[in-house]
Amino acid sequence: MARLWHQQHHSIAFVNGCFDILHLGHLHLLQEAKRVGTRLIVAVNSDGYCRRHKGPNRPIQPVELRAIIAGQVVNADAVTVFDDETPERLLCGIRPNIYLLGDDYAYGRDIPGAQHCDCVVTIPRLPGISTTEILNAL
Repeated sequence: MARLWHQQHHSIAFVNGCFDILHLGHLHLLQEAKRVGTRLIVAVNSDGYCRRHKGPNRPIQPVELRAIIAGQVVNADAVTVFDDETPERLLCGIRPNIYLLGDDYAYGRDIPGAQHCDCVVTIPRLPGISTTEILNAL
């Protein structure tokens, strides 16, 4: 699909995340990704990834639901699920024009897979809004 979109000269935006309990921060990131490209691919981290990185009680929702919700909220052109530690393999295959991610993930680190993208855009995180912070407040 991405190959065809490239041939048709679409600008492909790519965004990834757990999207466990969709909140305003996720919506902000997804809307920005939808705004900057003519095609949007949303990659959702697997349940196993979420458990490994967020703890044994996560994710709250199974990946099937998280993928549907994250894709539908911005009418994504494609949604995929991945279990790798980084989206580098996906980025290598898709070669998106724009890779968007929250600035909290990019701060002070090399961004795995960035070399496969035309540009990387970091979106400022909305302060005090994260799934972890929401769950801790319960």
